[in-house]
Amino acid sequence: MRLVPIVLCAGCLEFGDLVDIERLPNEEETSITTPDDTDETPIVEPVTWDVVIKDLAFEPEEITISAGDSVRWLMEDGGTFHFVTEGDPNAEPVFESPRLDIGDDYTHVFENQGVYVYHCANHSLVMRGATVTVE
Repeated sequence: MRLVPIVLCAGCLEFGDLVDIERLPNEEETSITTPDDTDETPIVEPVTWDVVIKDLAFEPEEITISAGDSVRWLMEDGGTFHFVTEGDPNAEPVFESPRLDIGDDYTHVFENQGVYVYHCANHSLVMRGATVTVE
C-alpha cells in the first residue's frame, strides 16, 4: 500500500494526513447526480376563459377550469343589463359583478376547487343554473 499526503478540502483533512490512494473513488465509483427534467412538475400558467352573455343566456352555460384560472364574462346582450352573481339568489354570493351593459366585461379568479353555480340577479328566473367547475 502506498500512502501519500493530500489535501482534499479545507476542514476535511489536515495537512500531512495520510490517505490510502488505492481507496480513493475512481470514475466507476463516482457519479454526479443531476435533476431529471421529467420528474419536475411543469409550471402551468393560469388561463382566462370567456363566457358570452347574449340573448338572455350564458354561453357556454357550463365550463370546467383549473384552480387559479379566471373566467371573463363578456356582455353582448343589447337592450338590457345583466349581473353575474354566484349562489342562491337569496344568499350572500361568493362573487358578484357590477352592472354589465353592452360592451362591458367582468373577470373573476377561481382559487379554490368546487362547483360554482351562478345567475343574473336582474333576470334570475331565466338566467340561472350556469356553472363553473374548478378542478
